[in-house]
Amino acid sequence: MWGTHIENTELLEKFTILSCQSKGSGIYRIRAVTSWNKYFEFLKGKIQEILSKISALKNKIKKIEPNFVLNLPNLVDLEQQFDYLKKIEDDLKIYYKKLLKSQLRIVKSELDANKIVEIGKFSFYLDFNLPLHNLKQIAATWREQNPRISFILGANLVNNEFLIIVSSAILASNQILEKILEIFTGSGGGNYKIAQGKIQKKPEKEVFIKLLWENITEF
Repeated sequence: MWGTHIENTELLEKFTILSCQSKGSGIYRIRAVTSWNKYFEFLKGKIQEILSKISALKNKIKKIEPNFVLNLPNLVDLEQQFDYLKKIEDDLKIYYKKLLKSQLRIVKSELDANKIVEIGKFSFYLDFNLPLHNLKQIAATWREQNPRISFILGANLVNNEFLIIVSSAILASNQILEKILEIFTGSGGGNYKIAQGKIQKKPEKEVFIKLLWENITEF
């Protein structure tokens, strides 16, 4: 493109190209905003769009990492603010994708033999250090892949509360959860194969194993 002619070019203070479309034969149609007022108005609109996207990404990340915090500085210069927020948006997209890949690895990973506890004739898999996002799906998938093992999984929630999910094909998950909620104080429910609830704090593994030993005949 050799250039183009715009009437009254001396009136143009600053412009931002919005789109560039080829019309053939080296001719292009360019859409742009001109003048300082129009330019800053355009920037403000774009900043609001980016802030909305950042907010949505932040909410998605918090489902995986409940304690995730993002503090944005209040930049007066609109151009600096736009550039800064755009970088934050791009960084959050990359980070969120990494978290999702990590989740997928967890679902597909082999079980850690050190987390399997034998109680009587039953096997329990206890893991209280899992990410929150898709934990119920992870529990259901592992149950289908390992039907002879009963899964009791947990993840941290906000305000120091703790999520518990019980998933079993051979024991009553809802009855196991009911006993957990009774001892550790909490609320929740479910059915025979899967149940979930919320308790006040992360339980100690030894206390949990003692609970299972004492109540195994009820499940």
